[in-house]
Amino acid sequence: MDAPNEPNGPSTESQYSFARSPDPSFLLRQQLDKGIAFTFNNERFIPLDHIQRTLSPKAVELELRSHSSNLSEETIENAVKSVCNSAEADMCLFRDYVIRSTSRLRVFATLVLIEATDKIADFIREEIYDSHLPLQDNTCFPKIFKNWSTLLRRMFCEFQWLSMSPFFSSSTCKQPTGEPIPYFNIPDFVALPFKSCDNIFSDRQHFSKLEIYPGHHEFPQSPVSPRHG
Repeated sequence: MDAPNEPNGPSTESQYSFARSPDPSFLLRQQLDKGIAFTFNNERFIPLDHIQRTLSPKAVELELRSHSSNLSEETIENAVKSVCNSAEADMCLFRDYVIRSTSRLRVFATLVLIEATDKIADFIREEIYDSHLPLQDNTCFPKIFKNWSTLLRRMFCEFQWLSMSPFFSSSTCKQPTGEPIPYFNIPDFVALPFKSCDNIFSDRQHFSKLEIYPGHHEFPQSPVSPRHG
């Protein structure tokens, strides 16, 4: 099949072929697939709330126990705890001011998409969390990919973008001092979770009114994010 055009929007039906079987791993991947959404400029991403609903503690434990021959009981328990840490998962990934998150929800979602969930043991061993994403093959954290095939490394680096859209809240948008964050350091390939964008022109200023997907903010009303042009 054709390769995806952009790293932030890989089709899960890309050039990589998966065995079509009714096993739990494939079914869990199908559930994540169903939640794929599109931004106003047609970029693909999986909303955070859909990932959280799909990767419930029970679903994660069942999936990991299907690989029990490769994973210890301690690893399974640690993985369920860190994957299902919803409060930590809500933290914005791209703040220079934030304490490192201890969630692996987005990591595990990527492993589900590439049907390699037993590799969660590598992330636990190397103490790598969602806040370390994105990982780049042979550049960042090379130990994590030491025993991975070349194909699997490439797949992880490609599919991680689907789960990396940030979550915005009153707490993640402030520095520890309480002052507003002046910027977010967001990689180009991350799909910003905006449903719509209305351009507003006033005098010599240009603003963009952006509607954020419900699963990616905690504001009581649809936020308006002015952006100078």
